[in-house]
Amino acid sequence: PLLAHPESRFWLDYITPEVLTNSVNRREIDTFLTATRTLGEPLFNAFGDIATTLSAAGLALVEETRAAALIKSNDPLYGFYRFAVARKA
Repeated sequence: PLLAHPESRFWLDYITPEVLTNSVNRREIDTFLTATRTLGEPLFNAFGDIATTLSAAGLALVEETRAAALIKSNDPLYGFYRFAVARKA
């Protein structure tokens, strides 16, 4: 019901599976995961293909942006943190 208006959008930020498992072995990721647990917000989910995940929820991906693009960083670490905008499918 919150997306009933055709111009309504759903915004989310998310991490990719590399962060959740720290498969790239970066100390910064361990620090980030520990900090989120300490705040009472442990991360349980990560998404590799956000368009597929949104589609399963009846949403369509409008735009996806990597944090690296926003802060103009070449560090691959910032490619694992992303933002997405979706609409009702």
